[in-house]
Amino acid sequence: MFWVADREVSCGQFELFMSDATYPDKEKPEKWKGVDKFISPTAEHPAQMVSWYDAVMYCNWLSLHEGRKPCYERTGTKEKGFQNDEHDGWRLTPGDTGYRLVSEAEWEYACRAGTQTVFSMGSDEMMLTKYCQMFPSKLAAVCGTKIPNAWGLHDVHGNVEERIEGQKLYGGSWMHSAESCSSGQWAGSSSSNRNNWGGFRVALSPSVKSPEAE
Repeated sequence: MFWVADREVSCGQFELFMSDATYPDKEKPEKWKGVDKFISPTAEHPAQMVSWYDAVMYCNWLSLHEGRKPCYERTGTKEKGFQNDEHDGWRLTPGDTGYRLVSEAEWEYACRAGTQTVFSMGSDEMMLTKYCQMFPSKLAAVCGTKIPNAWGLHDVHGNVEERIEGQKLYGGSWMHSAESCSSGQWAGSSSSNRNNWGGFRVALSPSVKSPEAE
């Protein structure tokens, strides 16, 4: 059992993290230049230009902001990134109450919402436009404005590809064809890569007791 956000993390939410003056700079992404404003022009559009490392740091910040124990910790080692640059290694610490990225199996399960069709709403590409921001779109859609799947999850098809626990992006984006936005569709990506079609949504694992009771 797990919980997953009903929409992708927005620009406004990610900017709150980056602009939090009470949060240590060393726990924020380095050399982050912001989102592509042409693709996501408002605070309600999905955050993009975020790497896997950036997403993990956001999850830890959000966890602490809500009084939860962060799910990620540094490994103490360095990893080579997309352009051979070095990054701190991170690992997931199972059992903690904080926010995390969705696993591969969880993402497809949540996207399909009990279906086995090409898309969560069937296999008709003509109907998909009501659920999915995709090619020939020139930019992303405001988070949550497309019709959700049967479990109330918006933008599992299109808008921005979503980073999961690992070097994959799921669901397609504003620039991808219908085929690339199908249920369970994924693309490989370096953990350090930042692009204007890649974002993420957050998840929670169930805990024995609430954070307030800890």
